[in-house]
Amino acid sequence: MPVFVGVSALEDDVSNSKLFPENSQTEGHVTAIALTPHFFIYATSKGSVNFFSLDDWCSITHYQHSKPIRRLFPEITGTRLAVVDDINQGFIYSPIDDSLVPIEEFPSKVDGILWENYEPDKHIFVAFDGKHLNTFTYVRDSIYDASCRKVGSPTQIYDGHRPVMLHNGVVSCQSPAGKLVNIVLTTHSNNNNNAHSDGSNANSADDQASQSFHWVTQLVEDSVALRPQDYINRSSNIKRSS
Repeated sequence: MPVFVGVSALEDDVSNSKLFPENSQTEGHVTAIALTPHFFIYATSKGSVNFFSLDDWCSITHYQHSKPIRRLFPEITGTRLAVVDDINQGFIYSPIDDSLVPIEEFPSKVDGILWENYEPDKHIFVAFDGKHLNTFTYVRDSIYDASCRKVGSPTQIYDGHRPVMLHNGVVSCQSPAGKLVNIVLTTHSNNNNNAHSDGSNANSADDQASQSFHWVTQLVEDSVALRPQDYINRSSNIKRSS
């Protein structure tokens, strides 16, 4: 059965409503939706990814993928969007430059994706199933093409625990009993034996995670994110030193 989604806004006691997709004949029916503070995002059975501005109340971007879209996972600002298509391939879509970047080593089974909400590491996200968390880094600005790579080794999840938030390398999970349990990603802690802590030791988990993440992505960022000017400066420094 075709699926349509309605969005309504109330401003100055006047209600505005919109029905998506705006053109079902060309876009098909809605297969996935996501919401950020500024955007309503939806995807369709014919592979389109669409951003609708809640502030300006109009469509602003439209991307056409070759396969139907199954799931959407936006970063909170909406400037980075993880997309999973009908054959379970993962991509990062950027509405800023209308680019779609494949996620390298994307797991064959994914229950969800969480973006890092710690400001300096907003380019980091984890993809998880019922057993593991896999960490990825997305590099958009590069002298080469943009890339999205897996880093480090998978982090184990306790059985029956559901990841709900990622902050500074600490994944908060809801246990079957409803309790929050913190797990430090292996990429953020050198001591994997102490990588799990329950809610009573949350500060300890935060401390572990804050000690080290930048070393994990340093090689990635050094290899793909240097600007031409950086190479010029480095070459100049070498010549002066010699």
